Amino acid sequence: MFGKVKEYKLLSVMIGLVMVVSLFAGAAMAGEENDIEFKQITRLAGENRYATAVEIAEYAYDGQEVETVILARGDELYDALAGSVLAEAIGAPILLTDSEELREETSQAIEDFGATKAIILGGEAAVSTAAKDALTSDDLNLEVERIYGKNRYETAAKIAERVAEELGEQFPEEAFIVSGNAPPDALTIGSNAAENGMPILLVQEDEVPEATQKIIDGLGINELTIIGGNAVVTDGVQNELDAERIYGANRFKTSAEVAEAYYSAPDNIPDSVIFAGGANENLVDAMAGGYFGAQLGAPILYTSSLDDDIKDYLATVVFPDTTAYILGGYAAVSQEAEEEIEAIFEDPLDPIVDPIDPPDPEIDEIDVNNDVEDITVPFGTSEADAIAILVEEITISDTDEETYVVSLDWSIADYDGDSAGDYDATGTFELPEGVAQTDPETDLEVEATVTVEEEEPIEPDPLEVVSVEAITDTVTVPYGT
Repeated sequence: MFGKVKEYKLLSVMIGLVMVVSLFAGAAMAGEENDIEFKQITRLAGENRYATAVEIAEYAYDGQEVETVILARGDELYDALAGSVLAEAIGAPILLTDSEELREETSQAIEDFGATKAIILGGEAAVSTAAKDALTSDDLNLEVERIYGKNRYETAAKIAERVAEELGEQFPEEAFIVSGNAPPDALTIGSNAAENGMPILLVQEDEVPEATQKIIDGLGINELTIIGGNAVVTDGVQNELDAERIYGANRFKTSAEVAEAYYSAPDNIPDSVIFAGGANENLVDAMAGGYFGAQLGAPILYTSSLDDDIKDYLATVVFPDTTAYILGGYAAVSQEAEEEIEAIFEDPLDPIVDPIDPPDPEIDEIDVNNDVEDITVPFGTSEADAIAILVEEITISDTDEETYVVSLDWSIADYDGDSAGDYDATGTFELPEGVAQTDPETDLEVEATVTVEEEEPIEPDPLEVVSVEAITDTVTVPYGT
């Protein structure tokens, strides 16, 4: 669901517009050597932001039923800024509604999805009791959960808590920090945050709200990244949180910097890139599409016309099979911007061919002419002392004729230093890094014989006269003795 590690895949791009339209389907682009089938550019959009959110959801889930939908206010972004992370964590689309009533297109989408539960982001000021009652009515009959706090900072913290609860041990203990007064920064990181299960937490320009600090401590979050410059989150806040920072000179350049940081060559070329309108009134499309970007592994790029930094980024990641998605209508992403995008896609990079790494050389031979000789030890020699006499290293070579010195680990079978005779010693070694085994395998060992000498007989020491004592007693014997 998140944390996908992407090997090389050719890029896709999401851009928000007014209906699902496929451009360039079947069009061919001539290369220098081959005719390459041009990629497809798809617009996802409806008559308004509410219908656009439905189009994105239907495309993302492609006819599947979903158990839960997430409902957010469509004309105010703040309570839903962190919603994309929760949406991806629980596998739910984000739909939008008016504050005072449930939109008809939203209600129909909920019914079409076969949902049985709705999670409302924000309090009654964001989504009213009347809208909630429509969800629990006989028509929809949904179980409803509301996630909210007394302000946007608490609501974001509550959403983070819910994400951590959902992910359990997979919760990454990392989070993004954005300004609670600058929605574009939160929305441009939405897909990456959702893909990796990383909460989006809000701060004031020059202060860390109590709710935000409390949830950082409570969830054990130990790695923070601020999205946006010091005009929206001051250096003082950055220092207080000990956070990294990613930003550009404006929201368009910040979106390019985020894409460069998390979705770039050579190791993380994305499958998709999202383009959404960068004007304030169009940011809701990015909010509705953040979880979609997570599904595709796609960065979100803002555009009215293409910023130079965005063009530079695309020049490094657009390949012949790249797909483009556009979110929202021409009022969000202009015809001019679309044509600029098309021009980039008409001149893609050459396809990447993963280099085939040559196989590791195999072991070729073991050079036993390295003084691996049989040894003879005196009777009574311990095994450790016998091993200490054996050669410690040998030389091996590989099929590339490279040589390596390897250490031997000796053992002596059934060794008894108090029993004369021959004993088999085996010295094993490991292959050096970068040298492969053969097939069939080569025995990684050498042998030697350890001979324990016979015990020498012990001869008694010769006796020596050490003193002479005179005997003075008188002995009487018979006559003639």
